[in-house]
Amino acid sequence: SVRVGVRQIENGLVSTYLNQSIKPGDTIGAFGPSGDYGLQLDEPVPNVVCIAGGSGITPQISILRHVLETSPESQAELIFVNRLPETTMFLQELEDLEKQFGPRFSQHHYFSQKKQKLTRAKLRKKLGSDKLKDSQFFLCGPESLMDLSQSVLKEIGIPAAAIHREVFVPS
Repeated sequence: SVRVGVRQIENGLVSTYLNQSIKPGDTIGAFGPSGDYGLQLDEPVPNVVCIAGGSGITPQISILRHVLETSPESQAELIFVNRLPETTMFLQELEDLEKQFGPRFSQHHYFSQKKQKLTRAKLRKKLGSDKLKDSQFFLCGPESLMDLSQSVLKEIGIPAAAIHREVFVPS
């Protein structure tokens, strides 16, 4: 079985249909994964940092889980931005990862419509740790979040080859 996360988009034809008409157990046709975003590495990396905004968490969960399950020494960190706590997708699954992998997985939540907004200074402080220097960084979410993240990563000396962006454009 496959698990799908679809954020409802106002007046979105597909997101409305999937969120309002499809029920667990229904069968739908779909194409397989495409593109080159994700783990394309020949050997496990010591650390992975995923920065996600909203529904950008969807590919990040697979990356986090894969790294934690296949490499016992790997560390995985998630920086996750949402509007409100109650709109956070996959919160239970993230809590389960934290329980299962303990100190090897850490998550940090920021909320743009609360007083917990992710700022350049907060992101720089969070990413400035020496333990993250050899990490692979995966960015998925609103373009402004990915631009901010990429800019901060460059400022702190992360090589471009270690920064991976997923660009999603609604049709």
